Amino acid sequence: MVLLELSQMYKLKEAREHAIKQLNSCRYAIQPTTLISVALKYHIKDVFCYAFNKLVSKCVNDLELLDYNLLTNPVWIILLRVKERLDLHCDIVACEPPPVRHSMYCQKQQKCYKEWCQVWWNGMGHYLLDSCNPQSYDAVV
Repeated sequence: MVLLELSQMYKLKEAREHAIKQLNSCRYAIQPTTLISVALKYHIKDVFCYAFNKLVSKCVNDLELLDYNLLTNPVWIILLRVKERLDLHCDIVACEPPPVRHSMYCQKQQKCYKEWCQVWWNGMGHYLLDSCNPQSYDAVV
């Protein structure tokens, strides 16, 4: 982060590129809120995108006070809007099972479809809507 500060202060393009490369190499070990703060301060789009994707998957209640202070209001507004839309999408997906593909030997496609809907709702759809232990779509499938 110091190298980014110096590269910005003295307009050193190579130092900036090296600092961004180093930041990208260890970004998995840095909190998403810290990465977003750095990315906004130094205008690093790819780091911001990575960190925002990581932040979206986190529960907002699990963030600490320091995390709240690192992010700007526009980031919070966008984050909450994205999370709300993802939750709505998850609810829709949970209620409507993906289309089933019948084999060409399936004799009772209507019965097969009804059973698939039942399996989806009792299993995968239920896990998507479980408020005690919410699962992502990838984890459910």
